[in-house]
Amino acid sequence: MEQITSSYILDYLKNNEIHLASTHAKLCTPIIRRMCQKMWYIIRFGEIKLCDDMYVLLDIDGVMVPAQSWKRPEFLQDGFPVFSLKSIQALQKIINKTDATLVLTTSHKSIYSISEWKDIFKLRGISVSALDRLTANDLNLSRKEEILQWYNSGGHSDDQIVIIDDDKSLHALPFDMKQNLVMTSPMVRLTDELADDAISILKAGALAPA
Repeated sequence: MEQITSSYILDYLKNNEIHLASTHAKLCTPIIRRMCQKMWYIIRFGEIKLCDDMYVLLDIDGVMVPAQSWKRPEFLQDGFPVFSLKSIQALQKIINKTDATLVLTTSHKSIYSISEWKDIFKLRGISVSALDRLTANDLNLSRKEEILQWYNSGGHSDDQIVIIDDDKSLHALPFDMKQNLVMTSPMVRLTDELADDAISILKAGALAPA
């Protein structure tokens, strides 16, 4: 299967003299790619649903803070590690362009209250208006299991979701959800390019599973 890109789609339409008459203002490359993959593997999918609720499921270590086990991170006065400047700019870009709710998936999520988390982000120059977190992981679930629990128990099937994480276990997410995964490198963290990917996923709309 060829890589589905905007230029590929436009070239195909032009070469085959097909008039583009989009019925969805938010339909874009990520969701088209997802639909093509399902058709390629003969997987039935339901109707496309668009929703105003957007969520960024955000890890911290390996996303905002470099995961360097051999090196002690630098801390600010609140006792929490410094965020990468590029990651700060990338996350703020996502927030500014989507107004999405941040949902913290990090293992640190239950250590601080929502108010304290907002202060942590504010001290690092990130303006967050809507912030939430996964419930305490008392059952020692994997990150994949935690996210699936949040997704299934919270009625989020019609919501627009992007998962930003460096946890490799998330590659085992169900097909539909894996298309909403932006995997970071623990050393490189969240970049401007990955922020653009996250924004595209959020603006693509929710694809209801069959």
